[in-house]
Amino acid sequence: MRSLSIVSITLIILCLGLGLLSFFTKAERTITYFPIDPSKNFIQAETRFSFDEANQELSWKAHSKSSEPAYLRQDLSLLFVNGRLKGILNRWREQERTIELEESFPLTSPSLLQAISFHHGEWQDKERITSNQQMTNATAYLLEGNFVEKLTNKKDKDLAKELITIIDSELNLYWEDLIQHYGLNEIDYLFFSLAELDHLAQYLTRKLSPEASAKIIGQLWEGLYKNYLLLAVEEHSNDYMPLVLLAKDLSHLYVLFQIKGVDYQLRQQITLENIHILH
Repeated sequence: MRSLSIVSITLIILCLGLGLLSFFTKAERTITYFPIDPSKNFIQAETRFSFDEANQELSWKAHSKSSEPAYLRQDLSLLFVNGRLKGILNRWREQERTIELEESFPLTSPSLLQAISFHHGEWQDKERITSNQQMTNATAYLLEGNFVEKLTNKKDKDLAKELITIIDSELNLYWEDLIQHYGLNEIDYLFFSLAELDHLAQYLTRKLSPEASAKIIGQLWEGLYKNYLLLAVEEHSNDYMPLVLLAKDLSHLYVLFQIKGVDYQLRQQITLENIHILH
């Protein structure tokens, strides 16, 4: 396999021994895909890192603002450090435009940081329920105590390449075991790590209409939220990141992952009826 480079009370869980940081509301709302309303959008959306060099502490933030207040606004962000789940941030609000997520924690070198966020809004009127969504991500490194967002010099590039090679080797072995366990034929699929879901969205946009692409991504996040994120928080998971396998014929996709030694396979059927495939 190729190498893959409203609620008033909140609950914060910090499990330093296990390495999982999660920020979840006690009264959880479930992300649900509804047809996209192009008149609603996000005027701001971002995921970013900053680093306090004096204290060697990372700040991880996600932010979004919708064009108008939504019946339900919800953002979630996942952070992977060296290929393993480090944290999950989640917050929902009713009749709001803006969501802010932020958490800080100590970090040691060498570290590859990969965060991906899903920004979601749900609008309701008397006749229908619609939604809109956007993904943002961020990548950075901590190399010999230096925080690096862009690899601009040879030393940083060499250190990053060495680190990525090690992480990719571990991830590929882990994913190969899952693929073999479930008896899947690699030649039939395209592979995307969970941190690369923006690449999956870009691929789908080239193959399908914007509406069809958005539906697949929205339903994927709905399934991930219900079947991966909540379980990862419950089990304080520090496992390797999941792998998404998209069937080359666009008939279905799988998400493979392991939590505390238990293997999981999620399947999402893709219905292409009345969907225009681009060539």
